[in-house]
Amino acid sequence: MRVSSNQMSNNYLRQLNNAYGRQQKLMEKTDGSDIHRPSDNPVNCVRTMLFNSSLVQNEQFTSNLNDAVSWMKSTDSAMSQIADQLKTITERVSQSANGYQSASDMQATANEVTEIINQIISVANGQIGDRYLFSGQSDKVRPYSSDSSGVITTTVENKIDLYSLDEEQKRTFGTEKLVIMTGSDGNTYYANPSNGEVYEKSYVTSQTKDKTPAEASIGNLTGGLFDATGTDRPFDHINTNGQYVGTGTTSIPYTDTVAGITLTLSTSTKTVVKYNGDLNKISMPVQNGGAKPESDSVNMTGADLFGTDIFGGQGSSLLNDLFEIRDKISAGDVHWLSETGITLANNSHDYVINKESEIGGRLSSYEMTKSIFEDNNTVITGDISGVSDAKVDEVITDLQMAEIVYRLSLSVGSKILPPSLADYL
Repeated sequence: MRVSSNQMSNNYLRQLNNAYGRQQKLMEKTDGSDIHRPSDNPVNCVRTMLFNSSLVQNEQFTSNLNDAVSWMKSTDSAMSQIADQLKTITERVSQSANGYQSASDMQATANEVTEIINQIISVANGQIGDRYLFSGQSDKVRPYSSDSSGVITTTVENKIDLYSLDEEQKRTFGTEKLVIMTGSDGNTYYANPSNGEVYEKSYVTSQTKDKTPAEASIGNLTGGLFDATGTDRPFDHINTNGQYVGTGTTSIPYTDTVAGITLTLSTSTKTVVKYNGDLNKISMPVQNGGAKPESDSVNMTGADLFGTDIFGGQGSSLLNDLFEIRDKISAGDVHWLSETGITLANNSHDYVINKESEIGGRLSSYEMTKSIFEDNNTVITGDISGVSDAKVDEVITDLQMAEIVYRLSLSVGSKILPPSLADYL
């Protein structure tokens, strides 16, 4: 078969273009990437896109985890400081309750307790960046207000007197605190706010081991002190801070008769701290789907930190208790301090310790999850590299060979291509 000069020229030019194209593709791969367009490797291109999508998602969750861990570490540190300060207050209460301190010593202790409380509140007003740790989702709002000198803003209110229960008693009575009432027989009685049952003081303070509350009850306040049934009862006239406002037809002080004993609701003037935040959780999801506050929350609200009282007050119960302790120390009320104050101080310390344990457990869980995501990111990055990275050393070798082939092709072309008019000029 006869091969014309034109066919030879066309075949040569096609091969020369192929050699040049191969050289250019190899040149592109010197940046370390094996894929610059889908046509380079359609299968690996799709795999790379899937891997990149997973990596972006993982990196977002890793970022959430970093923020969460930072938030919880700051929270844990703050709660640790508060727990230490509460331990100091517990020690001061024990010292004041022994009856050996002079009036001036008691006042000095009260002043010290005031300073410690202000330190506790200062820690509770802590921030991470410009966000307050304990304000819930209202994290741009200072949870506890203070005046220009840094002293916490409080109000003085007439509140009903409550008896704080220890952990065992809370389980026994099914409530956080009991309401203190004064009997016409001169004795003190305690009423359960959840059902209105009334107990002698000796039963409550003897750790309730001899009888169940139902067995020990001397009777029930009419309709239950804070029962939802009935009308115009004391509960209807108690605000969220436990202040007995006494509007309506209910008389002040409130009285009721149980087992022939006239019981009077006991009230006293107490210092009240206002909480400005909310009770909402900040969520930082670490898996696909919507945020789940019950599992994704990373914060402690003021209510989590300092508790709520039985009247629904938010985020200040423990602080109010501390101010009551301070006031009793200042008044030299050794009887109250030895009977109620020590329990109150111990409960406050134990409460914060338990809450610190909660955030510590969540912190450990998040740190473990963070480590898993970081490992996943490493694996996914390796997968991406495996399907999209070029072997640069091989590419360079191939490129050198391609350059040699291309130059040889040019040299051969000068010999086989027919001469043009320019060759004769």
